[in-house]
Amino acid sequence: MFNKIQNNLLLRQPLLWNIKIVPMVAVTLIIHALFFLTGFVKGQLNFKQKGWEYNLDSDTSTIIFFSVLLSTIVLIIWLVYYFRNNAFKSFYPKNHASLYKEWLLILIICLLNCTYTATYLFAQDIRKTSYFDAQETQRRLDIISMAALFTNTGIYSNDGSVYAEVAVAPAYDTVSVDEAPAKQQRETTLFHHSVYRFGSYGYSYYSRGKQFQNRDSVNDARVKNWLRNNQKDSVQWLFTEFEKITKSHGLKGNITPQEWLNLVYNYPEFIDTKEVASSDGVNDTEAYAYENNISIRPRYYVPVKEMTYNYEKIHDAMYKPFIQFETGLAYLCVAFGLSLSIFSFRVTSGRGWLISLVSVGITAMLTGLLSLAIQTGESYPIIWLLIIAGLLIYYLSVAASKQGKGLTDTTLNALIWLSAWLLPIIVSIILFTRRYDYTRELQEETFAQWVEHNIIAIMYVNL
Repeated sequence: MFNKIQNNLLLRQPLLWNIKIVPMVAVTLIIHALFFLTGFVKGQLNFKQKGWEYNLDSDTSTIIFFSVLLSTIVLIIWLVYYFRNNAFKSFYPKNHASLYKEWLLILIICLLNCTYTATYLFAQDIRKTSYFDAQETQRRLDIISMAALFTNTGIYSNDGSVYAEVAVAPAYDTVSVDEAPAKQQRETTLFHHSVYRFGSYGYSYYSRGKQFQNRDSVNDARVKNWLRNNQKDSVQWLFTEFEKITKSHGLKGNITPQEWLNLVYNYPEFIDTKEVASSDGVNDTEAYAYENNISIRPRYYVPVKEMTYNYEKIHDAMYKPFIQFETGLAYLCVAFGLSLSIFSFRVTSGRGWLISLVSVGITAMLTGLLSLAIQTGESYPIIWLLIIAGLLIYYLSVAASKQGKGLTDTTLNALIWLSAWLLPIIVSIILFTRRYDYTRELQEETFAQWVEHNIIAIMYVNL
């Protein structure tokens, strides 16, 4: 089938035939599908896992390394076939538009071949957000956040009324003890606790054109109002809903919602409440502490850590997904840069391309040393701005004179590469030369500050 398509393209669209667009699109899409399936499988969550367990997930780094290696192999194989024929060197009749059409086709292939990791990580986000719809996910996040206020998530105190002290055997075995005297007495109240789980770092910013308020602060005020107004039934409802969520994942604590309520609810001051641990302490280095060969383990616990660890991943996949403007810009910059390098090699010569590469590298080192000697931050981009202007003037003068090629191959390669850096160089000069009046409390927004706040949008314009 591919041979038939390629033969038809050879007769009707020789550019598409020579660039191998159909086989490359087919191969890269198949690879993307494989990476998507792999990412979707790897995105499955283990809701019994705690974030503090020893868990070195090396699969993601291995897959990313494999994707880069695969991209390199595919690129080399494609270039071998693509560089076999060169319409420019063969003086094949071409119109002006075909020049830009060829570069766009190169860009499409580079973009498809450079984004396997993006597909893999995007598929992981898709899997994490596929457990529940958005409304149900948000409801569970709120319940877990509010329920966590009634637990202790740090290293536990030596409060005998809350924790059992057990002797540590030489082989590090633990022997349970029903009761233990209190070594230290602390007066704590639930009003000293705060809801701080997902919303504190996930909502107080602009996302997808909408401003999300700090969700945790809202939930914190909601719970504190229940306590002040003695809405005991609301707290019991919260514990019951939390238990439903944990049971849906095959988890449970060693206390019922009613027992949890009796332990922590002491209206109106909420002093002398029994602290409930956020995990059972098994394989959890933060769930116990050693003092004088005494292991302190929680007597009452609910699986808050497991819920927090896994639902935080769901939260990030929903509100802070991998594919954002910043990551998209990074992949596009790589694809654009690679396509320009291939295109410049295509339209000039290997000799001129190599000379340009060495010349630009040496110039970068020399200008770096010169800027260090000048000791001003803006000197480096200013020097490169002058270099680009000089190359452009030289190239246009040679092309206008029509008296000889000169070093146009080398100059053209350098200009194709450096043109992508022209706007970033100007932006860097603006940022280096901006000034602030630190004596004024209220600063008027300057053009440099506007540039700094919109740097991502400017880089997209640069593409």
